[in-house]
Amino acid sequence: MFREIDPRVIEVVRHIQQTATFNLPVASFAEKAGLSRSYLEKLFKAQTGLPITRYRLRYRIYLAAILLGMGYSITDAALRAGFASSSHFSRTYRALTGETASQMLLKSGAEILMEHRVLRLILPLVRGAGDSDEEEEERVVGTTAIAG
Repeated sequence: MFREIDPRVIEVVRHIQQTATFNLPVASFAEKAGLSRSYLEKLFKAQTGLPITRYRLRYRIYLAAILLGMGYSITDAALRAGFASSSHFSRTYRALTGETASQMLLKSGAEILMEHRVLRLILPLVRGAGDSDEEEEERVVGTTAIAG
């Protein structure tokens, strides 16, 4: 049985995904959704099962895992996904999964199959200051083709 998700929660989830690398306060998400902070926190948790900050943290773990699978170092993946440091990422990853990020890499062989929509999400995180969009897209797409 499916339940209908409040469109304001969907809007907040999208905003979290677009701004995951920034430490925006929950109040900014509430303002964007036109809700009070306390009501948004209750509504979000009721609809998703997670507090907003925990959801954002898990989303950052997801981004970092994809970057690790693309061959980025733990430090680079952590920083690009919005963690303050690689140790913050490592502590968070271990707390959520019970294993270290290094163990995850060994277990998976660092290969993650990605769809094009995931690539579009990750490209802004991996673009370097000197890379053109086409060069970086080719590097990322070439990496996933090898992994796949």
